[in-house]
Amino acid sequence: MIIYDENLKISAITQDSLELLGFDSLDDFLLQYKDISELVITSQESTNYSFLEFLQNTKDNSARVNLKRKDGGAILLEARLQNAILKNGEKFFIVLLEKQDIINNQNLIAAVKVKPTLRLPIFKLNAWYLFDTQTQSLIDDSWFETSLKILNLNKKDFASYLNIFLHNAREILIQIQSAIIAKDEIMLKKYVDEIREAALNLKLNNLANELNAFLDNNQNGKMKEMSLFTKRLIEIENIVKKYSKKSIHEK
Repeated sequence: MIIYDENLKISAITQDSLELLGFDSLDDFLLQYKDISELVITSQESTNYSFLEFLQNTKDNSARVNLKRKDGGAILLEARLQNAILKNGEKFFIVLLEKQDIINNQNLIAAVKVKPTLRLPIFKLNAWYLFDTQTQSLIDDSWFETSLKILNLNKKDFASYLNIFLHNAREILIQIQSAIIAKDEIMLKKYVDEIREAALNLKLNNLANELNAFLDNNQNGKMKEMSLFTKRLIEIENIVKKYSKKSIHEK
């Protein structure tokens, strides 16, 4: 639990929350950071708002976030905001932290555990996208080298995390196809958002941006985007093959 005062400043952190983040005491935390927002692993260059303000602007005042630990690792947490008032009328805010998954050695993958339950006819993919040399390759050696430095990972671990993403994305791809065929825009957005969250955590920012086309296009446009997304997965597969000792068929 983290307690903020009415000026949006941290006034207390419970021992269990300190342990989740790897700090010995509140003083230990405040010697290095002013706010929890500085621990959030994000695709943005910087954040000019407090962690409390971030939660206030989310649906249901809650969010799943990847936070950096003091030891250099990372942890996936569910953060929930609650408001409280003292007898004297003074307001304060409580942020409850619930551990979702320990992410060892900077494993930055958002948990995506959707299993396909419905297999409708698969789209006929646009082979032009799959083999056209004019379509720029985004996920290549240069991207890999740059991203692993940002995430502070070695090549083997990063490739392993990309392999997990690849398996999850291919499973959710079936659900996306089903939603497109059924013209279910609500479920389509749900599945696209799940992949985008994981993609951003792995610095697949361009891929995440391309996924928006699933929501903006008509049926023909969505089918075209399906082909492009399949091409991106092939690019990821090639990276995994090159840098991972684990087979791409293993999770």
